[in-house]
Amino acid sequence: MSKKSRRIIFYALVLFFLIAGSATIFYAEGWRLAFPQLKLEKVGGLYISVHPSGALIYLDGRRAEEKPGLFQDGILINNLLPGSYKLDISESGYQNFSQSAAVVPSMVTKLEKIVLAPAEANAYIPSPTSTAPAIKDFWVVGQENMLIKIGSQLILNGQKIKGRELLGETPDNQNLLTFDPSLGNYYLTDLSSATASVDLTAFAKNYFPKLNSNIQFFADNQDAGLLIVKSENYWGAFDISKYQINSLPYPALKNIYAEIKKVYFNGSQIYILESSGILMRYDNSSAAENIMAGGVKDFSVSPDGSQVAALKSDSILIFESGDASLDSTFTPADIKNAGGLTWYSDNSHLFVVYPDKVNFLSLDDQKFENYQTISAAAKAAYFPALNYLYVLEKGKIYYFQFPQ
Repeated sequence: MSKKSRRIIFYALVLFFLIAGSATIFYAEGWRLAFPQLKLEKVGGLYISVHPSGALIYLDGRRAEEKPGLFQDGILINNLLPGSYKLDISESGYQNFSQSAAVVPSMVTKLEKIVLAPAEANAYIPSPTSTAPAIKDFWVVGQENMLIKIGSQLILNGQKIKGRELLGETPDNQNLLTFDPSLGNYYLTDLSSATASVDLTAFAKNYFPKLNSNIQFFADNQDAGLLIVKSENYWGAFDISKYQINSLPYPALKNIYAEIKKVYFNGSQIYILESSGILMRYDNSSAAENIMAGGVKDFSVSPDGSQVAALKSDSILIFESGDASLDSTFTPADIKNAGGLTWYSDNSHLFVVYPDKVNFLSLDDQKFENYQTISAAAKAAYFPALNYLYVLEKGKIYYFQFPQ
């Protein structure tokens, strides 16, 4: 071989190693050649975590295989060119999930709050016979006790109890607070003995003559032994264990005289929905008050206490509980028909209850790609301990079991 040939081979090899080395470095740093644009772009990735685990995940129609490694609770799909991908997830017994997923250069986009909604319900109790009256309403109380309403009668675990409407239960899951609108009376019923009920209205009027006929009681979820009592001109605290009314432990409430629809105590913060639709936040430590929103039909505080969801006729508002600042707004097309909402246990989903259905909303789903209907029910109750959603359809009670 001539000297010239050897020189040509040498320089060719040098050039090859320079090109190959540069390509290797570019590849290691995440650069890829995108087709058909024929330009270099940095890749990104998706980290996907789904409940239930083991669900089938497809990205643009291709199965994503689960690989053991650092991310044990989900799937990491890397080396993806920037852009929008179609994510499809399926699992037997659950509704299909589909959404767009954006990949950005040099970053891993996390999709770790995906919950598949169950596709089928289970019967909770034997359905009424053809001659028995249908169940009109129901509540899951205490440690999975079922309170049902047939006609105007409340029945707890097969026993009739006093009152015609359930107002709430004490946080220790030991007592129910019920109301009889025909008499204007409130009752406290021990869950362990359905026949033991205390007429709170008669007791309050006997011990506090200043109370007028317009009396309201609210469960204090910060103190299992207290019920908050309110009339037009008075607030007090009913001590369940001692059967006595004491002064109110929440100074911020003393000057509130409006009719109240709902109250929730969240540490030093107190949320009150007035019957007029105004949602207020009171800070018991500083006595500061804020009007969070008007025209509110219902509200719910997240399980961890960090967020407040407020349902209006045109939107769902999500507030940060710390400073009552508005975090996000959701406007599903048919939200004007919704009447209530409840948080799911992960603090990232809501059950939205309509007159004829229950929908499941993810706070990551601003496009409502998976705003799915769980049931064609007018009443729903979520029980976090079992992760069950109970519904009432045509006089019968069913439950949907969500993934643990």
